Amino acid sequence: MNTHHATYTVGEFAAQTRCSVRTLHYYDEIGLLRAERDPSSGHRIYRSRDLYTLQRIVSLKALGYSLEEVADMVRRPTIDGSLLDGLHAQRQAIEAKQRQWEQTKQALERIIRLVEEEGGVDSDVLLSLIHSMQTEDEQRQWLEERTTPELAEQLFSRSEAEKTEDDRSYVRFAREVRRLVGTPVEAPEVMALMAGQIERALAQVGEEHQQAASALATIDPEELKFMTSSPFTAEEEAWLNEAMLHYMTEQFGAENLKP
Repeated sequence: MNTHHATYTVGEFAAQTRCSVRTLHYYDEIGLLRAERDPSSGHRIYRSRDLYTLQRIVSLKALGYSLEEVADMVRRPTIDGSLLDGLHAQRQAIEAKQRQWEQTKQALERIIRLVEEEGGVDSDVLLSLIHSMQTEDEQRQWLEERTTPELAEQLFSRSEAEKTEDDRSYVRFAREVRRLVGTPVEAPEVMALMAGQIERALAQVGEEHQQAASALATIDPEELKFMTSSPFTAEEEAWLNEAMLHYMTEQFGAENLKP
């Protein structure tokens, strides 16, 4: 039997190629892989050459090309310069997706560790953390433009262990804010909470970058909200701002806090 001229019904072709009948019907309908028609029955017929065409379609789809792009490429006998540019662009797109998936995987691992260690995390706090993890690239660029690349490197190139500890501190700080909200801001517990938060922030920034970080004090608070998705209510935010201002005034004096 000459296999070059072998024919297959759609069911046989699907079994041979491990491609569903429904997909083959769709490819036929859109002209991507046209089937012949049996003159007597009108049923779809595929030939051996169609196996090669389908292999090309599957290979190009695996590279991330859309069906429209695949249709254009399978019609071309050679890969010319324009298609080579397309291959380079597709590789770059895949590399970007790989980076994004790796970031997502790391974020999931951090969240899983956090919930396991803390035994439960407030949903607003957790969603705030997830949003922050998902927008790290945008946050880094924003910070570089308003301070220095060195400060952004210091804050966004921390080890996974350091990031996990930051997550724990954030969750515990939010928990304490909710426990203490409404307490007089001069209360020792409140002052200690503000002190701990300032100390952690300074440690993250590093002494050599504190001058660069001070530029953030002149930025509109509404713009600063871009950096994080706050888990706090308006009441909690107001109390927190009052408590932080009171602590800073007590430590540095009102005159030193003026812009």
